[in-house]
Amino acid sequence: MKRMLEPLIQACGTGAEESAVVQFAIAGGTGRATSIEVTGVTSEASRRCVERVIQSRARFPLFAEASIQLAWRFDLR
Repeated sequence: MKRMLEPLIQACGTGAEESAVVQFAIAGGTGRATSIEVTGVTSEASRRCVERVIQSRARFPLFAEASIQLAWRFDLR
C-alpha cells in the first residue's frame, strides 16, 4: 500500500525537500484510514494534499480489531 501511495504523496511537495510523517489509524471494520495527522511539512497546502491522498486512496483488508495505528514517512519533492 505504501508504495502505491508514494508517488501520489511525493506530488504533494512544493519543490522543497521535506519528509512528511503521517500518523493515522485504520478502522478494522472498513479498512479505511482515520485520524490522519501529518507533520514535518511546512506548507499547509502540502499537508492537506497528503491528508487527502491517505483519506481517499489508502485501503486495507478488514480485520477484527477496532483499529490499529500506523506511522509512515514519505519524502516530498
